[in-house]
Amino acid sequence: MKRSLFVVLFILLVIIAVAVIWAMLAAPDTTNVAIRGCLTGADDACLALPQIEGDNLDGDAIRLPDDIATEYALIVMPFSREQQEEAQAWLPTFQEIAQDDPRLSYYSFAVLVVEQAFRPLVVGGLNLGVRDPEIRPSVIVAFVEEDSQARVLAALNTPTRDEMLVLLVDQSGQVLWRETGPYDEALAASLRAALPAND
Repeated sequence: MKRSLFVVLFILLVIIAVAVIWAMLAAPDTTNVAIRGCLTGADDACLALPQIEGDNLDGDAIRLPDDIATEYALIVMPFSREQQEEAQAWLPTFQEIAQDDPRLSYYSFAVLVVEQAFRPLVVGGLNLGVRDPEIRPSVIVAFVEEDSQARVLAALNTPTRDEMLVLLVDQSGQVLWRETGPYDEALAASLRAALPAND
């Protein structure tokens, strides 16, 4: 009886050890963040999207702002796993705006501090939650160190990671409009009003 209990416990420990090792090997790498200055030489009010690389839900490496293929991009940027769900609420509005204006693309670009062993769980949860094949390529996750996340926040003039950012940027990454918080109609209306005129 004791021997069979010992064998069962040993097998469970081996399974757990293998799962932990697999999770660490399968986890996405930590990415670097490159802080960029304003390209226009404008005053201190100018904000520029830092150069960040992450993987989208289709497994493609995406580097923003370098991979923005349109003239402008709408970006919701959550900084915690809890904000990721809230960020998804912006995507239908982004999708609708971009369908009406070919100059626009859109992204949910999460910049997260997550231990390497838990990263597959985060990506797996997103894969389960985002099924729309048109939205999946636009959902990107970058796993960063805490100091890199702090540099992103500072570059975008955001004092805390407690609220996600919603941005309109040009192709070079210069921020044209910036707000914080979950989706609501007033913020969406403010974003629509900030869109450059389509000549």
